[in-house]
Amino acid sequence: MRNLFRCGLVLLLLATFLPYSSVYSFEFLNWDDLSYVTDRPEVRGGLTGYGIRWAFVTFQNANLHPLTWLSYMTEVELFGLRSSAMHLTNLGIHLANTLLVALLMRRWSSSTLLPLGVALFFGIHPQHVEVVAWVSERKELLAVFFGLFAMLWWDSYRATGRHRDWWLAHLSFLLSLLSKQMLVTLPMLLVVLEVCPLRDSETELRLEQIPKSLWRVRWFLLLSVAFTIGIFAAQRTGGAVLAVEHLPLMYRIANAIQSLAYYLAQTFVPFNLIPFYRHPFLDISIPETFFCGAILLAFAGFVWSRRKQPGVLAGALWFLGTLVPVIGLVQLGSAARADRYMYFPHLGLFMMLGRMLMNCQPVAARRF
Repeated sequence: MRNLFRCGLVLLLLATFLPYSSVYSFEFLNWDDLSYVTDRPEVRGGLTGYGIRWAFVTFQNANLHPLTWLSYMTEVELFGLRSSAMHLTNLGIHLANTLLVALLMRRWSSSTLLPLGVALFFGIHPQHVEVVAWVSERKELLAVFFGLFAMLWWDSYRATGRHRDWWLAHLSFLLSLLSKQMLVTLPMLLVVLEVCPLRDSETELRLEQIPKSLWRVRWFLLLSVAFTIGIFAAQRTGGAVLAVEHLPLMYRIANAIQSLAYYLAQTFVPFNLIPFYRHPFLDISIPETFFCGAILLAFAGFVWSRRKQPGVLAGALWFLGTLVPVIGLVQLGSAARADRYMYFPHLGLFMMLGRMLMNCQPVAARRF
């Protein structure tokens, strides 16, 4: 079975590479790539002492992601200002993320097909094109790359108790936050994954573990709080945070309901994918909001009906919980939602679907 899984990994990487094989020929876009790379003197200068210091203190583009800046500078230092090199780097990180997804899912399942299936959908889903084929979204790729490593090391620490794994998990999470703060809810996800066990031999929820789990992830939580404060300061400094008097909470909640429903629908039927979904602000459609709310209630009811399957519940909470920072309750800019925000949350949905399919199989067939 081990050799079968290794062969599957090779095919997985090939299947993920092929749809993106032409990215090396893509140019920079006049949408953020200018301010992130081509017109940014600190990046164009490559790796310099001044550039490295600047990366850690700047709120440029209303963001806080020094590691992403350093990755651009390193590429310019090595290859010059070439769009092909930066696009291929994005693709390389995406391939690495796809591999890490398969390895992480493999730790939780004796099946060969489940980890490969989840990773394949992650690798080729159309909603991830924006992240992979856009140089400016390097930050999302790096954040998930280090976040997946944090989850792998943390799972290893929980299994072995090795202090090395504890330190590596926290270092990986720190590097993820230094790339982008998309995974600030990762500590709570780690708690969910302890309460909703994913290994095949474990089928009972462990609600009594919540206090202990929260204590175990306390240093993750401190990092999350610190970086949440930092990114909020960056967004406010850049004028990206919309005040409540300009967009009342009721409208924010309505847009969040619509966005969640569209994220769900476009996962299964990737229709009308566009680079920018403009926020309706005060013109939001009430009938559409109620319709989307009905979709979410149906989804919640479906998950509740599978509550005795911890993997299904964990997947749903993964999807919903990791979208919290970008769902629009704190409105940043004029976008209602964005495909790039689904890059990490999608894993929860794919894992949920995979677990459901596995539960439908005869026990003897689940190892394949």
